[in-house]
Parts: sequence; structure tokens; C-alpha cells
Amino acid sequence: MQVDVQDMSRWTVELRWAGAHIRKALGILLRRGLLDEDLSYHLMTASQRAGQVQNALIRAGADDPCEADRNASQREGREGVPLHLLSSPAALRYAEAIRAAANACREMEVERGIDPEDGITSGLVSLAESAEFAAYGPKGLRDME
Repeated sequence: MQVDVQDMSRWTVELRWAGAHIRKALGILLRRGLLDEDLSYHLMTASQRAGQVQNALIRAGADDPCEADRNASQREGREGVPLHLLSSPAALRYAEAIRAAANACREMEVERGIDPEDGITSGLVSLAESAEFAAYGPKGLRDME
């Protein structure tokens, strides 16, 4: 069966939208104090699965919606975050805090018999890696200063 690349590209946009709304719902439930461990696990898993399917479609030839956004920003003359803000004191504190949260979550899930790869830990680790990359740069360059 042949699948049109335009269809796959449209699906990547829809999956990105779905993942963003799942994460938005997570934040709302958390702020309202309505988020228990089971609900959090299922929402995070759904968001991660949407991202995994989106990445699989991109590897299969679909357009990357993030790349399209970056190209549109460049055409409109919008720049990304200035370099000096990537490693600001707040960015460094965030990177450290999200890593500490990921480590604490891993310990908690292990205590509760939950595989950290299947729980909330994997999402927090992903956030920590992104924050650390933005704040400190690639791992190989971090110790060169």
C-alpha cells in the first residue's frame, strides 16, 4: 500500500497538535490539584506515543512540522532565543531543577515498582536533556570552558 507523503505530513501536524493539547491538559489538571499518578502516567504516555509516531512518520519521509515553523520564523525575520539568554542564571536553575525532578521521579518510581522507562521519568528526562542542551551546549563541549 502506498501512502502519500502529503498525508503523512498532515498527520505529523495533527500528532504535534494532539501532543501539545495533552500536555496542556496535564498542566491544567496539575494546577487544579486533580492529577493523580495513574492519570498522569496515561496522559504522559499518550503524549509520548504521539511524539514517537510523529517521529516515525518523519523518518518515513513526512515533513517535520517543527522545521516548517523554524523556516517560517526565519522568513518573517524572527530570531530564536539570543545566545546570552540560553545560559542565563534562570536557564541554568531550570536545567538543574528539572534534572533533580527527573532523578527524584526515577527513585520514586523504582520504590513503587514502576519501570522508569514506562512512567513519568522518561518525560522528565527528555525535558532535562533539552534544558541542559540549551543551557550548557552539547555534552562534549560542557567541560571545555
